Amino acid sequence: PHFRGTYSYQTIASRQFGESPEVILSKPLTASNGKQTLLFAGEATHPVYYSVGHGAIESGFREADRIINMYKQ
Repeated sequence: PHFRGTYSYQTIASRQFGESPEVILSKPLTASNGKQTLLFAGEATHPVYYSVGHGAIESGFREADRIINMYKQ
């Protein structure tokens, strides 16, 4: 009832940061010890499919792989 459908998209202003918005949004936050503590997924973090559902799914798989690789070390 609040949104009635939304989607993400890149604007010209969002491309002026040097890095693409999805790269900035998908960077994990790290603790003071250097460990990644907060990971981000969702359609807005996907480099190609940033406005559709399968972009959200693929970014979830990306972050799941990141978690798996963190625990392999």
